[in-house]
Order: sequence, then C-alpha cells, then structure tokens
Amino acid sequence: DSGKNSLYDYYSEEEVDAKLNEIRSKYSGREAAVNCALGIMEMAASVGLKLDYDWGGGHTTVTDVDHVATGTDCSAFASWAINQGASSTFNTKTTAGLINVGKQVSYEDAQKGDILVYNSGGNGHVVMIVDNDPDTQQFLVVEASGSNSGVIMQTRSYASLSGTYQARDLSSIYNN
Repeated sequence: DSGKNSLYDYYSEEEVDAKLNEIRSKYSGREAAVNCALGIMEMAASVGLKLDYDWGGGHTTVTDVDHVATGTDCSAFASWAINQGASSTFNTKTTAGLINVGKQVSYEDAQKGDILVYNSGGNGHVVMIVDNDPDTQQFLVVEASGSNSGVIMQTRSYASLSGTYQARDLSSIYNN
C-alpha cells in the first residue's frame, strides 16, 4: 500500500452505492452520468480525499464503482461515468476505443456528458464534459488527470484543446 486512501476507508460500499442510486433515481442519460461523476468526487472531498489516479485502474469492469473509489485512470473513469447514464452496458474501456464512440462534433455542439478524446496512437487522454460555454469557448470537465492530482474538475479552453482533442457526441449511448 502506497499510503493512498480509498473512499472505502471512509464510506461503506453500501453507502457509496446508495449515493449513486439516489442520483440515478433523479436523473437519466447525460445528467445521470455527469451527476454520478460529480457525486463520487463530492463524497471524496467531503472527507478530505481526492479520488486516486491509477494508470490501468478500473479496466476490469467499467460498471463497478469499486475501481473509482480505490484508483482509476482517465478512460476507466469516463467509461464508468458514461455507464451511469447509458441506456445499456457500455464496455469501451480504453482511450483508443473511446476515440471511435459516438460521432465527432464541433466543440460548440458538444454537450454535458459528451467526451473529449486525445489519442496519439498509443498514448491518449479522455475527459468528460460537465458544461460547455461556446460564448467563452470553454469547457468545464472532470478527468482522472494523473498521480499527483487524481480525479479533478477544471476549465479547458477550446484553444488549448484545438488540433489535439476531438469532441465525441454520445447521444446514441444515452438515448437522448
């Protein structure tokens, strides 16, 4: 153990599941995906934690919250969150796979719950859109960003992503 804390050091699996079930009972589709991602981050923050980044973490299953609670990487976190609102089980687990999900759209047309994917042919990164403001040309995103910061929410400008990240519309996965 590297001294990292798990969400399960503070909450039982039942408490985590209950929080997610409560969110899914209020929301569906994109709203469920984004609110579950924010909800699990909020649970961690409420006890002074961040959700830990673990490269390759969470790839055994993208439907189970256990890996998000104990350490996840960018594609597994995005895939898990998408599954919270997906109309059927969504099994794409890697950034290389996520680059082909849904259809490519302009940054202006991307919506909450959609993803931004960067893939250089081996290395890649994926973030989930929480909000999009075409007027200021900025996204609010959640992402498992790396070992030091874990899962975070931050602003990303269209300009900083342009030419490297593509926006993927996931309407077909959410059925909305």
